[in-house]
Amino acid sequence: MLCVVALGWAGCFLRPNTVIERFNGEFRCPKEQIKVERPDKNQPDFFRANGCNRRANYRCTGDYGEFCERIGQPETIQEGTGNVEAAAPNIGTPPPSHE
Repeated sequence: MLCVVALGWAGCFLRPNTVIERFNGEFRCPKEQIKVERPDKNQPDFFRANGCNRRANYRCTGDYGEFCERIGQPETIQEGTGNVEAAAPNIGTPPPSHE
């Protein structure tokens, strides 16, 4: 029984570390600047990583959460404002409405 508990803890430890490794590799962000959170406690395999003005979501699978894949598009966080933009290029804004 103790082994099962220890293996469960390993999964809790490995998943965030795997997310950090993936985020670091994708965005060349230093590991010490990457923060990982689990925004939905009902989805233990879903993680969000933030760092270097970027944010991305990951889903981790495997017995210990060792396989993490990015889901969706990464976002760029505007420094100082907390606002988020999609990673797609800006194609302009629509003209103001005159109502």
